[in-house]
Amino acid sequence: MPSRLRIEVLPDLSRDALEKRYLSLVQYLSAKLNMPCELVIPQSYEQFVEDIANGRAELGLFGGYTFMVASERTKLVPLVMRDIDRHFTTVFLASARHRDQTLESFQGQRLAFGPRLSTSGHLMARDFLQQKGIVPEQFFKEVRYSNGHDDTARLVRDGEVDLGAANGVTIKRMFASGELKESEAVRVFESPPYADYVWAMRESTPAALRAAVRAAFLSLTQMDEADARVLADQDAEVFLPVTKEEFRKVEEAVRKLRGGDQSARGTPRP
Repeated sequence: MPSRLRIEVLPDLSRDALEKRYLSLVQYLSAKLNMPCELVIPQSYEQFVEDIANGRAELGLFGGYTFMVASERTKLVPLVMRDIDRHFTTVFLASARHRDQTLESFQGQRLAFGPRLSTSGHLMARDFLQQKGIVPEQFFKEVRYSNGHDDTARLVRDGEVDLGAANGVTIKRMFASGELKESEAVRVFESPPYADYVWAMRESTPAALRAAVRAAFLSLTQMDEADARVLADQDAEVFLPVTKEEFRKVEEAVRKLRGGDQSARGTPRP
């Protein structure tokens, strides 16, 4: 049994935002498991996969895409996901001057995906564009990759790109907090739902620890005031058990991306 629990999360937001977001959860798990817990924030999605594959963290918060990629490197056991993670969405965001426009109207303009290994910001965003017959590298004047979902929103808000693909929950939170204003940005398109984030551990982690971590997440309840604060920080009503079967849509999108069809050109295999 490890002497501490290293909890690594995807760098899908700024470091300050991530530290604030996960503070209450790390404190909760430390008390519930009666062991020191440490938040680990990697420099990139690629480093996250490397850290998990090489055992530099015991518990990881994966997107569907990084879960698939990391599972090719090491055996992973999915533990839990939030209620909202079963019905996740990608939002395409644009400057408010593009109100009432469609994705098709952005031909010849500038697009920002999220990080290359982002499920909502890249993989599923690219897949939904493909379903509309849009090959990003041919349709847009410029395609770039941001450092995270809040970074994508800022690129749109500040006029550095015309259209950005981001995590729907993050965009909703940014509008609610005032980080984004309706006078600055609008949702052009929101995708159909798919499963995304999942907390998982390596299969080599002691089974007793995996069971304790899963139980700790599942015991969080809205009936307890302190638990409710932890859940609120995670944008969750409750945590639910999860299996790999949840990620069939993501698996299919990965197969298409790697299959070399036109929508995937210009994107290296991870």
